[in-house]
Amino acid sequence: MSEARLLFCNLLIHTLVLGVAPTHVRGGEQKSGESWLQWETLPPVPDPRGVAAPFAGVTENQLLVAGGANFPERPPWKNGKKVWYDRVWALASPKASWQGV
Repeated sequence: MSEARLLFCNLLIHTLVLGVAPTHVRGGEQKSGESWLQWETLPPVPDPRGVAAPFAGVTENQLLVAGGANFPERPPWKNGKKVWYDRVWALASPKASWQGV
């Protein structure tokens, strides 16, 4: 596994939690105050409420997000019922749209 690929996989959790992704990793020397990662916002997952606890990973250069749960009718503190999903979404690049798999 290449160093850039390993870095991308290690940052995957941060990507999903923060909704941002590194789009460029630069090697070599770095000047003080200069970032070695360039971040950009990913498109939101197709579910308007999002999902908690999905499985996520990278395969064939695509970010996959599978499953997860949310409370579609009302929040849990108002006795909303949790719904689990078996959908799988793929994102080919930060500028692409999510596609159902």
